Amino acid sequence: MVELSPQGSGLYRRDFAGDTYNTAVYLARHRPLDQIDYITAVGNDDISTEMLEEMTRQGLATAEIIRNPDKTVGLYMIKTTLEGERSFSYWRGDSAAKRLFDIKSPAELLDPLQPDLIFLSGISLAILSPEARRALLDFIATTQVPIAFDPNYRPQLWSSLGEAQTAISSVASSARYLLTTLDDDRALWSLDTMNEATDRWRLISDTELVIKNGSGPVRLSNRLSDSQDLQPPVVERPVDTTGAGDAFNAVYLSARLDGQTPRSAAQFCSRVVQVRGAIVEV
Repeated sequence: MVELSPQGSGLYRRDFAGDTYNTAVYLARHRPLDQIDYITAVGNDDISTEMLEEMTRQGLATAEIIRNPDKTVGLYMIKTTLEGERSFSYWRGDSAAKRLFDIKSPAELLDPLQPDLIFLSGISLAILSPEARRALLDFIATTQVPIAFDPNYRPQLWSSLGEAQTAISSVASSARYLLTTLDDDRALWSLDTMNEATDRWRLISDTELVIKNGSGPVRLSNRLSDSQDLQPPVVERPVDTTGAGDAFNAVYLSARLDGQTPRSAAQFCSRVVQVRGAIVEV
């Protein structure tokens, strides 16, 4: 999506960002020898072309991205508090990404790539039509490719809580890596604590579970071992927490793909919360 982030004095910086995109960019930085394909749909207009050019500049493969001549890309605006916490306003109701599977099915898009890992978020699920979502869920349930999933629950994108719970649970039950966030779990399941979140997800899946908690400890849980809580580095004056969880996802998954243990993989890069916007320039 197009990202507008506040720069002060009523000025905004225009970038490109979004949860799966942020994770893909950080994965590309951590795995420069691997091909990181990004799958979405954009328009044929100038802003869509600029978005594709930026994806390429950031190291992503874009050959499979669909261009829809009748649509364009979504946009969001960030609002941050003095403590760096963020909220968003969205303009994405008729974006090309919502029509991603109108031209090709999930299998037609993904099978030719023979991926080692597929990363998906709950926002990706939420913006699809019910028919397209069903096709994606059917693909996930049958594919042999490992799935990494961040539920990233955004209530305003779903028609009902029940719809969100059903779709998110379906993907979580098939995922190898479940990278969730305690705040999202509170909203999705009406719970309060790490233990409650762990127990809830354990009813759904025996996957490798990671629960992020802002500046609080990260919970690592696997049914084969006891849960562990790890404290990330402390950032005394965060500027903007946009993209922090996405950066964590990329670092964690990259390390796990390299064979590191979950504990050693859970190394949080704190720099992303010390600049405005989701993508830290290098």
